[in-house]
Amino acid sequence: MRNFDVELALAIAAISAPAPAGGDSDEPLVRACPQGGRIIVQGTTSLEEEGSVTVRRWDGVMRFEECGVLIRSAEAIVNGEMQVEGEARFQHPPEGSERGTLVFQESRQRGSITYLREGETGTCTSDLSHAFDPVSREYLITGTACGTPVDARMLAPPAP
Repeated sequence: MRNFDVELALAIAAISAPAPAGGDSDEPLVRACPQGGRIIVQGTTSLEEEGSVTVRRWDGVMRFEECGVLIRSAEAIVNGEMQVEGEARFQHPPEGSERGTLVFQESRQRGSITYLREGETGTCTSDLSHAFDPVSREYLITGTACGTPVDARMLAPPAP
């Protein structure tokens, strides 16, 4: 069985917004957490064209505010901030289609969170990289969480 710190890091990775709001918008992206609270992501996003591919890069801050997640049938409340950065590549859509096809995505989250779980508090510093395989719809998550090495795969959540 995985230790709590790794499970917490994976739970956070599963609910984390992948990038700041689209385009060059300064508007924050706000996402509800599964057990209440929210995640606010704010930063910059750039779009570049490279032949038949659109490249989207992002850099910003992800803030957890009373973000509730369920771990081992117990709720954990998370607060803190992570630096986020990443890149995604989209193959241009065929004529008549509106959306391109995601062919590559990698990102990184670094920062520190505090949590409250069953009356116990703790602090967790993480440095995690996420590589998304659009064919299998799996994330490969590697790095460290709370001083514990992480090397895990998880399915991407369904698109909203």
